[in-house]
Amino acid sequence: MKIGILGGSFDPVHTGHIELANKALSLGLSKVIFVPTGAQPFKCDIVPASETDRVEMLKLAIKGNPQFEISFYEIQKQGLSYTINTLRAMKEIYKDAEIFFIIGIDAFIEIERWKGSEELLEEFSFIIGMRPGYLEEQLEEVISRICTNHGTKLVKIKNPMIDISSTEIRRYVKTGDWSETEGKIPEQVKEYIIQNEVYN
Repeated sequence: MKIGILGGSFDPVHTGHIELANKALSLGLSKVIFVPTGAQPFKCDIVPASETDRVEMLKLAIKGNPQFEISFYEIQKQGLSYTINTLRAMKEIYKDAEIFFIIGIDAFIEIERWKGSEELLEEFSFIIGMRPGYLEEQLEEVISRICTNHGTKLVKIKNPMIDISSTEIRRYVKTGDWSETEGKIPEQVKEYIIQNEVYN
């Protein structure tokens, strides 16, 4: 069995997250588990939407896809969330599964700086969501070095070009300019944000 783990603040979840998870499923994964973050070591100065709101929006976005699940591991644990600990926890739950960490190109290029990076790269497989022409040369250099040093199993997938980020969505919500989010955020998530005044 192969299982994908997709972590993030999902503040809010947007179409890019869902498309990346769908692309990963096409590689033959049994499921993709979304892991909303608790406290993040690189984002200590950012105050996100409440954990409840982030989870509820994520539930709405993945509703109807039986291969998508949510893990509350990072939200329920105390202290900062480090990927190596989360993936090891998933491995304890799914002992016979090959765990793939689904990650975007920007984050993967920086992965050697992460806490426990050597163990992370030696114990787990990776699915890298990349965009044609974007940082490809730099990515290939990092992949070559990592494969040589750690023998990591890496799979590259072409992530659909969706020009949006959670930060931009929050900015548009505050200005009331929803036209810029058309097709970039699930409609049910948009409705939840409006009804619950999540970012106002």
